[in-house]
Amino acid sequence: MQRFLQGNPTVNAIVASVLTVSVLLVSYLTFEPLVAYGIVDTFEVTQEITSEISFRTAPNDVTMTPALQGLTGGNSFGTSTVSINTNNTTGYNMTIAFASSTAMRGDGVTTDIDNYTPSVAGTPDYTFSVGANDAEFAYTVNGVTTPGDIDARFKDSGAACNTGSGTVVGKCWHGAANAVTPVTIINRLTATPATGATSTIVFQVGITANPSPAVDEAFYTATATLTAVTN
Repeated sequence: MQRFLQGNPTVNAIVASVLTVSVLLVSYLTFEPLVAYGIVDTFEVTQEITSEISFRTAPNDVTMTPALQGLTGGNSFGTSTVSINTNNTTGYNMTIAFASSTAMRGDGVTTDIDNYTPSVAGTPDYTFSVGANDAEFAYTVNGVTTPGDIDARFKDSGAACNTGSGTVVGKCWHGAANAVTPVTIINRLTATPATGATSTIVFQVGITANPSPAVDEAFYTATATLTAVTN
């Protein structure tokens, strides 16, 4: 056989070619299995969700009750409830501002109901107290869903406001004297629950006996604006 192969160059060439092709094929299948059986790769699909905020329940108009007598005076109350929805993971803040630095303007008369004047400017009074012979308008805020969302100035220690973490209903009364510059009333640091975050703004008018100047018979109105923005 050896002599036969050595004596037949053509046969030797054919045998060598077959051997070469076989070696190449085996090597290819050994080192390139993915090419032989298929290829695999992975990729990602990304969707951005932006933050959004809305009023789930818009603030309602308020009619103070009871009606007050202009000479003997008294106290009246009213509430406006608002609910906010946001998916912003750092929450939102809400401010209140009034259309006029004079809180309540009388309809068709020259007298007004003044803004409440806290004993320390910028810090709500723990207890509502109107000076002698005066008529004043004030507001406070309560967090219904999460009391901790209330701005620090409306929180209390049980005796004073703008200190502690308490939120006693009917305490921490603020005046609107500088409310043409918005005052923060809510500051939430997380997204709201699906049912929204609800807050109640409470208003109070106090008139002492025989106010001076006298409060004329009329309807008195304060126009407030709530603005909620994501943090």
